[in-house]
Amino acid sequence: MEKQSRKSHRDIDTLLASQVLDAEEQEIEDALSSGKIKRSTPEQLKKRLQKMKSQKNKLVPKVPVTLRMDKLTLLVLKDQAHTQGLRYQSLIGSILHKFITGKLVERK
Repeated sequence: MEKQSRKSHRDIDTLLASQVLDAEEQEIEDALSSGKIKRSTPEQLKKRLQKMKSQKNKLVPKVPVTLRMDKLTLLVLKDQAHTQGLRYQSLIGSILHKFITGKLVERK
């Protein structure tokens, strides 16, 4: 099994080495080889993925909603949102989304 895996890796390496790169791809390859740019760490990739997901959510149309709640609840929500670096409307939307998807967990 391991021989097959090594062989397939060699085949992939050979295939990649024989690929003809366009100008942009060659520029990226040269920059990686020379150290001008570095590969992303898993943490950086995770942050980028989270950013992409948040941007994806912005593509889903939002519908305005009017909601009445007591002032103290709103003040606490705004404070929590500020603590988390969010807008309070985003926090409310997130809480509601977690609730309907069953991901809102009650603390004990």
